[in-house]
Amino acid sequence: SYTDRSVSPPRTGWFPTGAVMLERKVLMDGDPADDIRDVIEPVWIYPTFRTVLFWILLALVAMAALFGLWKLLNRVKEEVELRRMSPRERALRELQRLLSRDLVKQHMVKEFYLELTMIVRRYIERRHGVRAPEQTTEEFLAEVSKDSRFSTTILDRLRSFLEAADMVKFAGQSPDEAAIDKATSTAKDYIETDSDVDANHPPSPTNHFNA
Repeated sequence: SYTDRSVSPPRTGWFPTGAVMLERKVLMDGDPADDIRDVIEPVWIYPTFRTVLFWILLALVAMAALFGLWKLLNRVKEEVELRRMSPRERALRELQRLLSRDLVKQHMVKEFYLELTMIVRRYIERRHGVRAPEQTTEEFLAEVSKDSRFSTTILDRLRSFLEAADMVKFAGQSPDEAAIDKATSTAKDYIETDSDVDANHPPSPTNHFNA
């Protein structure tokens, strides 16, 4: 059969031809050997550098995301634990963490005093509702001096503690080891001995902290 496209429309037709004989030849005599197979095993093609770099970056991003999620979950867990603590327990935990950082040995005395006073101020805010962290020493002392929950003895020692810390934080004073130990024990003793009182219950005579 044929198609003649030299004319339009193309013309088709057919004509008889002689027989075409195809001779089949065998490649080998007998059965093929056992180790000859007609299936080619797959060949490993190494990925390109760009592909390898892409998967490495993707793995790093995934690891960073998992690490961030782990840190976030730990932070949420810690925050829940802190909120369940009493103000006294929370302040003592903060004090323990501060001491474990060894800021004094790292010659970061100013930073140590700043955090030490903030621990006491945050404790007072949580326990007595006084916004101590946001106030200056003068503003704080002026406010608590009108509060019956703070005895004269407590006020005098709070004043001494905070003013001594201000000399380090703002006046560049360099306290010796004895002064630092005294400030630390003062803060700890106040937190440990502060009584659960409110405006209708004046502080107990046993409520004190070391000078």
